[in-house]
Amino acid sequence: ADGTMSLRLVNEKAAAGRQLTQVYSIPPGTAGFSLSLKCLNADRKMPDSFYDLRWHPELRIGGGADSGDLFVLPVADGVKTMNFRASSTGISNPPSGDWAAVVDPNEKLTYVTAFDRKQVSRVYIWEAQKFYTMEIFAPHTKVPAGQSLDMNLAFYFLRGLTGLDAFSGGIGVQLDFKANVDQTLPVAFPVYVASAFETS
Repeated sequence: ADGTMSLRLVNEKAAAGRQLTQVYSIPPGTAGFSLSLKCLNADRKMPDSFYDLRWHPELRIGGGADSGDLFVLPVADGVKTMNFRASSTGISNPPSGDWAAVVDPNEKLTYVTAFDRKQVSRVYIWEAQKFYTMEIFAPHTKVPAGQSLDMNLAFYFLRGLTGLDAFSGGIGVQLDFKANVDQTLPVAFPVYVASAFETS
């Protein structure tokens, strides 16, 4: 292979008047993949049906789930970071950005889910004892016959970061900014950048 071909997997399943299609695409030179979900209303007896659609991965980023793992979510005034607590509880957040992440600082491995905010109603984190989820929910939607509820997601794996302050298009940035800075003195701080793409 010359590295120019991408892999595309299609899974289709019909059930109870619905046609669910999942299309996984893995582009060359990328540590990640995209997923297109489509739930088609194929029920002629029920012209308007309400559908829910969600991505529900069970995660152990870095090979385990421990208190060092960080959930990172964009919020209105910046980025919210929460440690994994193995508490058998869930946290629901409306999306303020177009991504959500889990960082394992010990392994310096970051898992990012990117999405279209118009297609997402909430990001839900479930903290079990030995794993966690970062679920992406589409809004509960009335879908006329012949139409579909769609959700397009992209997933990236980044190496070398112990936190995440910004993410866009497969590139993650971490700022190692000190909490107390004297405004009368010049300030220098490291910026770490990780990419999900292979360099040529």
